[in-house]
Amino acid sequence: MQLKEFSLVLPLVESGMVLKALETAIPSDAIEQAISLRHGFAYR
Repeated sequence: MQLKEFSLVLPLVESGMVLKALETAIPSDAIEQAISLRHGFAYR
């Protein structure tokens, strides 16, 4: 069995870019609604 060399890679994408991409893919209204529904279930 041969082992392959590997190295850790630092992420090149900043968190702000990820959040912006999510906002583009999913409307902010839908995100807010999902969060409010989740908070409603947490209190039950």
